[in-house]
Amino acid sequence: MVHVRCKGIDKSYHVMAHLLKELREKRFGPGEELPSGYRKKRLLSMIIDELEAISGTVIVILDEIDAIGSDDYILYELPRAEPDDVRLLIIGITNDLQFREGLDADVRSSLGEDEIEFAPYDANQLRDILARRAAGALRDTEVSDEDEPFATLDSDILTGDVIPLTSALAAQGSGDAREAIKLLFRACRFADDAGESSVTEQHVRGAHQYLEQAAVERGIQSLPLQRALALLTVTHATIIGNEVSETKDLHNLYEVFCDHIDATAISERRFRDKLNDLGDSGILSKDTRGRGQGLGKTNRYELEVKAETVLDNLTDDSQIEHVVDEMLSPRLE
Repeated sequence: MVHVRCKGIDKSYHVMAHLLKELREKRFGPGEELPSGYRKKRLLSMIIDELEAISGTVIVILDEIDAIGSDDYILYELPRAEPDDVRLLIIGITNDLQFREGLDADVRSSLGEDEIEFAPYDANQLRDILARRAAGALRDTEVSDEDEPFATLDSDILTGDVIPLTSALAAQGSGDAREAIKLLFRACRFADDAGESSVTEQHVRGAHQYLEQAAVERGIQSLPLQRALALLTVTHATIIGNEVSETKDLHNLYEVFCDHIDATAISERRFRDKLNDLGDSGILSKDTRGRGQGLGKTNRYELEVKAETVLDNLTDDSQIEHVVDEMLSPRLE
């Protein structure tokens, strides 16, 4: 079995190079160099040579396969390769449910028809997952029946409502087991840092608030310039006391910001798209209401986070920092 992580690899060539390296390390051990300088067809031929040298059943797992985008050369050629004495199986993993539909028909044909969709975990499943993790991680905590981990969990560390609450919060969000484990871990850290002997509901709620805030801050820090400027217009409106502002007024202010840092302004329609993107990420809220009979509708936007949170997390960009320092921070003070 060979596992290639495609995240950060946007070309079939680079995927094939990493696959060749992994195949060679299966034969010769770790430390093989990443091949470079070969044409794609030659690289594919080298992969087939390595597969034949290994022989037998070889399972190639391409994790986050959607990262390669439209360059699907490997997805067409590799399944059609017929290495001697090799039964080749290819598994592609993706969170993009539309990835397969975006491929050319001949590529879909090469990949075959078998699809397995993994639905998000529900709260009951997450309870069992967390119970197993807790038993392995915490002292005085154990599970007596692996088939019913939560039902047979016995812990002197966790109060009875910790795992149900953690599971419920995670299920309401993404249903991702990693997020649930991260939440339980952070709750335990909160209790440990406070020198307390048990983990309680309060620790879980505090951890949930902490992680939600951290996620918002990371989202703000990673905003591209135009979206960051759009966010600053709503932030400015909040600071001066006009907490719910219409798109046209915000776009006028946005043009002032662009002039201030010599950036190219986008149209009001595209600017509205940026505001809606921020609404989808939970940083802004949008309220659509009528202007009156025959006057159409307007969108109004409001911050869902504190203005200080926005300003503290946007200053890594030098252009944005000029706007914040010269046009927003003085008003906040």
